[in-house]
Amino acid sequence: MNHKGVTMIELLIYIVLFTIVSLLIGKQFSGLMTTFKTGKQVTRQQAGTRDILGLMVREIRNTGLKVYLTQTSGSYAKHIAYGTYVSSTDSSSFSHSQSGSGTYGDTLTIYLARLTGSGSLDGIDTITYYLDGTTLKRELTTGGNTSTSIVAGNVFALQFEYGIYGKDTILFKDSTTYSANWTVYDYNGNPNPTDPTITSSSTSPLVLTFTGAARGYIQYINQKPVVKNRKYSLLLQITPSGGFPDALDSMCIEFMDGDGTTLCGYEKFRPYGGDLRITLPASNSGTADIRLRFGSSGAGVLSIRSVVATCSGDSAYTWVNRFPTEPDSTMYKKEVGAIRVHVLTRTSGKAGTKATGDIAIADVTVPRPGEFTWRYYTELVEIPNNGRF
Repeated sequence: MNHKGVTMIELLIYIVLFTIVSLLIGKQFSGLMTTFKTGKQVTRQQAGTRDILGLMVREIRNTGLKVYLTQTSGSYAKHIAYGTYVSSTDSSSFSHSQSGSGTYGDTLTIYLARLTGSGSLDGIDTITYYLDGTTLKRELTTGGNTSTSIVAGNVFALQFEYGIYGKDTILFKDSTTYSANWTVYDYNGNPNPTDPTITSSSTSPLVLTFTGAARGYIQYINQKPVVKNRKYSLLLQITPSGGFPDALDSMCIEFMDGDGTTLCGYEKFRPYGGDLRITLPASNSGTADIRLRFGSSGAGVLSIRSVVATCSGDSAYTWVNRFPTEPDSTMYKKEVGAIRVHVLTRTSGKAGTKATGDIAIADVTVPRPGEFTWRYYTELVEIPNNGRF
């Protein structure tokens, strides 16, 4: 039996070998932990950004919802949710504030109608998204009470862009209607009949006054080319009163060629008051005037404040970051059919990667210093209720 012990030299060798192995294992373990920590940060970042966009997209999509119906005695009544738009002169359902110098956070406020389970109006909610430093916050005003909550941290840019239908392709525009611009015709095409009469002034809209049953149309000599199968978006501001709209049998907007022989497109509608947005597909190509055709079974009054026609193309948008200050800016806001949301996030701690160069988001450029992982997300949200009554 060998009772020989371990010599000092052997012990030193064992210690050195153990130290080397421990260092190798420790380095690998440290690398694994760093990778795990980085992956966990990136996963949390991605999930957080998806949650941000999910919440914002859901609420932005419901922007507006100005019109709702209630049922009484078997019939439906149409109501307008007052307060779901900016003002009487700006029927868009959002307001926007551009990010200031040295900041990258736009502010978006949206207006929503809140309905009960039975479909009646329960109130108006106002929701604002904005950046406070690098913290994305949501401010909710409902029932007269305002509360602020934190949506996410480490958000380094929040930008909004607005898609406008046909902003640069205005086919026809009479945003301050005057009787001198329009001619009224009877059903047989004879101008200036005794019923209805047409009047206007510098401070009031074009007014059609009916004393009884009448059929005919009013026409603005426009002579603009329209193209077959192309869709046109029309914004009308028409207010009925004095027996209308009940006594109105029909109303129709038309594109008619200059000699009055070819109908290039038409769409029927019924004016309830306020803004009407109508999509008119062109059935023929030609150089056309615009007409508003009417059929009345009794007396009434039509006040027409604005008629604007734009080319919708293939539902393409013209994207803007801010709105001009001239009066037409409110018209452009009404025409916004989509909002594009841009979000730039960063991991909370260093992730071992270093992005090189700045990143351009909407109309701002954001620097990316440090060994962090950055994620840039964008989402397009259709808002079909904006500007509509």
